Amino acid sequence: HDPEPFPELLAVERILPREEPEASAVITEALAADGVVVRTGAEVVKVERLADGRAVIHTESGDPVTATHVLAAIGRAPSGRSVSVSSR
Repeated sequence: HDPEPFPELLAVERILPREEPEASAVITEALAADGVVVRTGAEVVKVERLADGRAVIHTESGDPVTATHVLAAIGRAPSGRSVSVSSR
């Protein structure tokens, strides 16, 4: 797999899925203007590291993406399990 000649962003549904669709569209268009390819419907199933340090991201669609860097943003569901709160 040769590295992509441009930055690529994978998203399951769309960018900013909790925001209004219009906000998502504005961000997607701005990224596209900067040369970023936004690939929606791309559920990542596996990431593997190659011997040369690059990563291969395998998607559910079977269309792998080779990259030099990977940033995973896995949502923002709060968890208070490790927070100790006391009332006075």
